[in-house]
Amino acid sequence: MHSHIYMDESGDLGWKFHSPYRQGGSSRYLTIGYLINPITHCNIPKRLVRDFYNKFNFNPKVEIKASDLKSHHKEFICKEAIKMVNKYTDFNLGAITVRKEGVNAGFRRDGNSLYNYMMGESLLDHIDLHETCKITRDYRNVKRLSGSSCIDYLQTLTFYHRNKETFLKDNPTHSHTDDGIIFIDWITNIVWSKYEDKHSSWCDLLAGSIREKQLFFN
Repeated sequence: MHSHIYMDESGDLGWKFHSPYRQGGSSRYLTIGYLINPITHCNIPKRLVRDFYNKFNFNPKVEIKASDLKSHHKEFICKEAIKMVNKYTDFNLGAITVRKEGVNAGFRRDGNSLYNYMMGESLLDHIDLHETCKITRDYRNVKRLSGSSCIDYLQTLTFYHRNKETFLKDNPTHSHTDDGIIFIDWITNIVWSKYEDKHSSWCDLLAGSIREKQLFFN
């Protein structure tokens, strides 16, 4: 099977815990969200985003970021996402969240290694099942991290440590040009907000339709 992965993140890779987040301190949590779907069905999450813009009369030329969403927007997104994964059973919606205050010194010295480790822990068991995986992620995140290193890391683990032949193709994209990135930005932020801001209702609504994993919570 040839598959596609939409990815995004919420939170940051800083380690300043002396002050509250948004008041000089770093986020306490980092979440990476993903949607895996057959490459022939990449239009499905994009259609959900277009339906959202139409329903709430937003200008389709203006990107609606997760931080712009109101409660009724999140309710619509969650309910439509649930319908989507229930209808398309080969879709895999998931997220992995790290409690950064529990992360060891080694990862703190190199935020890229933490990001790579999170990707491996969340994606490897899924991408093993596919012949090819095209990974679309926000170009801004790629620039801020170490380029394609996380894809190289996943590819090495896939070929040499798991003895699989899945080929990964990195596809960094500007979010305003791809509605699939906008969709996973919304979902990732909804999951992250459960931990960072204690806004759990929308993430709880998704329970049963999203695979969630936590790291360093002990």
